[in-house]
Amino acid sequence: MRYTHLISFLIFTVFLAGGVYPSLAGPYVPSRNLEIETEFLQDLPTRKGEAAPTKISWLVSPAAADEQSVSLQFFLNRQLSVPVTAVTILFAGGVTRKEQSGQTTDAPVHLLLNSGSPVPADILPIMQTEREKTYQVEEKAGGRNFLHTYRVVETEVSAPEAVKKGWLRKIPPADERLQSVTVYDDRNQLVALQVWPVGGEWWLYEETPYRRSWLVQ
Repeated sequence: MRYTHLISFLIFTVFLAGGVYPSLAGPYVPSRNLEIETEFLQDLPTRKGEAAPTKISWLVSPAAADEQSVSLQFFLNRQLSVPVTAVTILFAGGVTRKEQSGQTTDAPVHLLLNSGSPVPADILPIMQTEREKTYQVEEKAGGRNFLHTYRVVETEVSAPEAVKKGWLRKIPPADERLQSVTVYDDRNQLVALQVWPVGGEWWLYEETPYRRSWLVQ
């Protein structure tokens, strides 16, 4: 099924259908709606008297804008009225994230981090040309520019190791190769980690200092 909307609010039936252009394939271009479970490692800010949630479920709905970009929309607990976060990825390079509040963040490369947010919407440079590469990323948000330096490392991971570390909850098929993609800041601190099936369209596990997330289905 083909869609022509850019980060616009789609009608309910389209979200249920999901899907992108059949000809498009690659990281962060899922062919169906995805369910993600997020577990928090630190308490989230809440209103006075409210208990902080420890887990949240997300629905990620892909909608192809055109053959140059794809939009990903993140919905909280299958509440399909308004996305909490929407991300548009330009295949030629560049990412835009729009929050429910209206705030927009842009990055000129495929590296846009959301590690301090409850939404697992980090976009990493999967399939980069080098196993280890340093990026200087200028992000634009709220009318201001921010320059960040990140080191991105790709490493092959065995299935037993991934299960032992809690990255996977079950052993994947024997012929499925795995890789981790880890982002460090200029102090060598972990910013984000994702575990991918090699050649896959979406990560199986994601971790930041604030949360851990698993692909459910």
